[in-house]
Amino acid sequence: MKKYDYKAIMTRAWEIYKQGDNLIFALCLKMAWTEFKEKVMTNNKVEELAKKFGRWTKIGSNGKKYDRIYFNAKDLGLNFERYNTGNIAYADIDGEKISNSECRRILASKAYFDIIENKLVMDSLMKIHFEDKIKEAIGA
Repeated sequence: MKKYDYKAIMTRAWEIYKQGDNLIFALCLKMAWTEFKEKVMTNNKVEELAKKFGRWTKIGSNGKKYDRIYFNAKDLGLNFERYNTGNIAYADIDGEKISNSECRRILASKAYFDIIENKLVMDSLMKIHFEDKIKEAIGA
């Protein structure tokens, strides 16, 4: 298995060179390698996030592609217990107690990172309680 696609890197280097900015080819090759490494690092980060959180991909009926990482409040530090009826008995975030109704609202809210548009989308409660953790996770 090839670790690098040398042909694609060389092709990209020639594309940069032919743009006519009077660059030395060695510099164009270095720029192509940098682009390739950034792309690989981005893909590795996405795979790492997909293992820890949930990844959702879909191609819509209109042909639009969706690729998102969804953040679960339980994975971000929300702890709660339920009664046998299903109602919330106790809730905390990283050891700090919150009301049961607040926990229910947090569980109903959502936060995701749209990989294609490179955009973070959060409901207000996720933003209030977990914005720092989510941004740290995605490296923003």
